[in-house]
Amino acid sequence: MQLGTPFDIGALAMQGRAIDYRFTLALVETADPGAHYFISAGKIETAEVSQEQPSGGKLTQIAIRDKRRFEGWEKIVRRRLIGPACPLK
Repeated sequence: MQLGTPFDIGALAMQGRAIDYRFTLALVETADPGAHYFISAGKIETAEVSQEQPSGGKLTQIAIRDKRRFEGWEKIVRRRLIGPACPLK
């Protein structure tokens, strides 16, 4: 879910119980100074969920909740650089 990186919510969720994220999903450069980035930002939370089985055991699974705070376009104004150009991160 980030430019150049395949999205794996499971790997992100396993980093901890609550992880804040901000991903750049798309980039559109404009003729005027700047670019538009499609941003997704929020918090991934995990919790264990147990469920009784008819056969008598318990099934425990990991539940993942995505609390999205923002998803949309942001304009980033490019600064003039002195020297070689640096890639945006």
